[in-house]
Amino acid sequence: MRLRITPGLGRDLIAAARDVRTAAQRFGYRQHADVHPGDSVDDPRIAATGLLIALSQSQGGVSAPEMEVIHAEVQRVFDIDSDEADELISIGRWLVEQCEGPHPAMHRLARRLRWLSGPAVLPDLVAMSEAVSAAAHRAESDEMGEAIADIRRVIAH
Repeated sequence: MRLRITPGLGRDLIAAARDVRTAAQRFGYRQHADVHPGDSVDDPRIAATGLLIALSQSQGGVSAPEMEVIHAEVQRVFDIDSDEADELISIGRWLVEQCEGPHPAMHRLARRLRWLSGPAVLPDLVAMSEAVSAAAHRAESDEMGEAIADIRRVIAH
């Protein structure tokens, strides 16, 4: 049985990698030599989307309602269509994986977002984060509140 599953899995992984690469090219993402992928981000939309995904993952994984809200918020705030939002989410997920987990990703991407956009991005980012938190009924979560507060501190300073 394992032998029958493996070829399909390999094709799926190759297709997923191709999708991320295509999306990254579309948004102008270029990984620089000897630079961490998170530090190579030049588009604040990529950093913000990655931050939302990392925030959700830090609370035990991204639920379907959270992913729907992330998609809707990315679409609304960045004024993009559904396909572009899907591509940003693909790149964001990949970046979180490259950071080896949600907590390092939050810190790295928040620093990068501060460098790219400054503190002016904070109100939109906090509103997006709170919408994602509410979708998972985590608004009252101390951990989620602390994570959002950490993001605020990194971007504000």
